Amino acid sequence: MNWLTTIRDKSKPFFLYVAFNEPHEPIATDPRYRALYEKRHPDDPIRVACYGNVTQMDDALGRILRALEAQGLAENTLVWFTSDNGPARTKWHNAGSSGGFREFKGHRYEGGLRVLRMAPTPQHTAFLMKEFEEAYHGREMAGLPNELLQAMAASGQSPLILKVRQGDAAAVKEALATVENKKARLDERLLYTRVFGEVRNDDAVRLLLAIAAGNEPVTLRKAALISLMAYDRKEIGTQATVLLTKTTGEVRTATLALLASRAAWSVDLLQSIQAGGISASAVPTDIVDRIRGHHEKDVAALVAKVFPPVAAKGGTDWNKRIAEVEAILKKGTGNPYQGEAVFMERCASCHKLFFKGGKIGPELTNYQRDNLGTMLISIINPNAEIREGFQYYGVQTKDGRSLSGFLVERDAQILVLRGLEGEDITLRQSEVKELQPIGRSLMPEGLLDHLDDTQLRNLFAYLRISQPFTK
Repeated sequence: MNWLTTIRDKSKPFFLYVAFNEPHEPIATDPRYRALYEKRHPDDPIRVACYGNVTQMDDALGRILRALEAQGLAENTLVWFTSDNGPARTKWHNAGSSGGFREFKGHRYEGGLRVLRMAPTPQHTAFLMKEFEEAYHGREMAGLPNELLQAMAASGQSPLILKVRQGDAAAVKEALATVENKKARLDERLLYTRVFGEVRNDDAVRLLLAIAAGNEPVTLRKAALISLMAYDRKEIGTQATVLLTKTTGEVRTATLALLASRAAWSVDLLQSIQAGGISASAVPTDIVDRIRGHHEKDVAALVAKVFPPVAAKGGTDWNKRIAEVEAILKKGTGNPYQGEAVFMERCASCHKLFFKGGKIGPELTNYQRDNLGTMLISIINPNAEIREGFQYYGVQTKDGRSLSGFLVERDAQILVLRGLEGEDITLRQSEVKELQPIGRSLMPEGLLDHLDDTQLRNLFAYLRISQPFTK
């Protein structure tokens, strides 16, 4: 209290963390607070101690809130109270009542969790709902207690996306309309486009295909293509194969990833390559590996024809190649301004440096870019050491999808992949049939091939800049 009212610098914002031992054991309750309950429960000292302990904590918190009000800070200060909610039932004590609500401390039912109803203002409720929405990203919402669902409805602030995840028909209709509305905010259109890759709805297929093929922002088109992976529909492969011949860059990569994700669509892609619709050399190795992940005989026969196995080459002398590049770099100074163009062409689709680049591979901004030896090994022989968190995995799903990517997130309920296409794919663990490490880097070997000496020096000059010079 002294720090809050006297010591702190009142000209600056503040963060104050106050940790209470109450109501954890050992229960140490001031006699003043025990006295409040001794007459009510003269034969139950444990109950008296527990009740007094909670009141003691409430009183202390009340003093903080009153101090904020007295200093005119209450309206501009977020007070975040976290606690083990609800009465405990342990071998040490059995005090407290949940007041008729289901279960006790440690349970997600209302006997142990009353966060929404305890929110002091609509603004606090909105914040809680936003965090709840984030917590259930990609997760099943079945089995939520009725009391919690009722509290969410009563708050009047249940987000639309939460209602979509719950299968509310009106909410689904509104979300589809938002996706289709070109005047809607892009971030909202992206949000609902992505959610229809997790919450399947047949009406979404037509709309997602139209966005993928339409005059829309690249990020939205990519999101639509990745969401379409969730729908096992023949027309998706047919239309994506046609789209492939009309696209370039990131949209083409996402289209290839879509086609490779299912066996029937992979056949469409392979037949298009055979017919000359797209060059086999334009298909990244990672996409070919995904196609090979399908075990259907027609896919295996076609991929063997279109991408015949290549005999293993003799071992590459990586040290010799590293020495060659290092010698070139030491012969002159590069131009980082010209090197930026080489970076954008060769590296930026996966890696970010300051404000530019993708988010597939590790960000380079805080990487050891002043250590030329480390950089040369990582670039020339990317499989020598794969950074923690960027092990590449192949995934087979129970509904027949073949996917690959880094594990962005993994817990008991969900698995989130980020692949070559640069979009996160969220899968429920119950959907995953097989998860296997691929054992190589997504970064291709030979990244520096076909660059002349000047381009090499320019690229490394750009990679080693200490601060951005453009945005």
